[in-house]
Amino acid sequence: MKAQTSAQSRLRKQNPILDQRRAGVCIPVWSILSKDSFESGDIYSVIALIPWLKESGFSILQILPLNDSSFGRSPYSSLSSFAIDPIYISLTMANIPVTSRKKSIATTKINKSRITKLKLDALKKHFDENKANCCKKAEKFIDSQSWTKSYLVFKHYYNLYNGIHWRDWEPQESILGYQEETWKALIANSESRTSILFEAWLQALAFEQLKEAKDAFTKSGLYLKGDMPILTSSNSADIWEKRELYRMDLSAGAPPDAFSTIGQNWGFPVLDWEKMSQINYLPWKERLEYQENFFHLYRIDHVIGMYRIWAIPDSAKNGC
Repeated sequence: MKAQTSAQSRLRKQNPILDQRRAGVCIPVWSILSKDSFESGDIYSVIALIPWLKESGFSILQILPLNDSSFGRSPYSSLSSFAIDPIYISLTMANIPVTSRKKSIATTKINKSRITKLKLDALKKHFDENKANCCKKAEKFIDSQSWTKSYLVFKHYYNLYNGIHWRDWEPQESILGYQEETWKALIANSESRTSILFEAWLQALAFEQLKEAKDAFTKSGLYLKGDMPILTSSNSADIWEKRELYRMDLSAGAPPDAFSTIGQNWGFPVLDWEKMSQINYLPWKERLEYQENFFHLYRIDHVIGMYRIWAIPDSAKNGC
């Protein structure tokens, strides 16, 4: 018992989060509206919540995944395990003086596609008016983050094909996946270069803003907790680039239970842990390191999938 108590004491010293019992709250960022947010909650809203958290006695704020889901709606079905959805970028923090169309909450429902379009219009206008500085920031971000090139090439084609699955792109773009030659060709073309650097600039902005949010929580003695899905959409940059690390013939889901007599098919390819082990789990290490830029701690959604998972044929219509 003494040895256990001593070990617990050492752990608390190493990690101040464990130094006392804590209470927290889990809120999706889009629902945290403030007078300085645009149409829905954003990264600035997370910072604006700090006084309320302290007054309420909470020391941890957990948020749902922020990964880029583009045309989709589910934060657990993303285009990338790294990229942040532009809907969460704060126009206020980016010094873009565009305000919401309404000053009061008219509905509890969020029109993600409409809000994203309006926000992207404002961000693109700012980018075009400050192109030199914005491009410089984008290029610096690309150089500092190894995951960006494959995501940016994927996002270029994803937008070009209006979000259809990469399996249905032109054969060369679909079959080959990411190629350095493709990157060089796209970045050499003035039109595709501009669109690619715009997407990179968005990610640089989100990165800076989320780091600022984490710093604000740290200074306030609070902790920001993220949520990291174990899997991404089959129509994602991760799988398009590194499909050899996935069982493309299988789909993750849940067996029949009290909630569903036919089970669930989530449509996510299953990780090939044997292949992952051959590269010392590098993709997972990179994901966790990136999350540490923004969060003091994080939840891994469906973490049990690292030990056992319900896998069904990719062609299955349900979870049976």
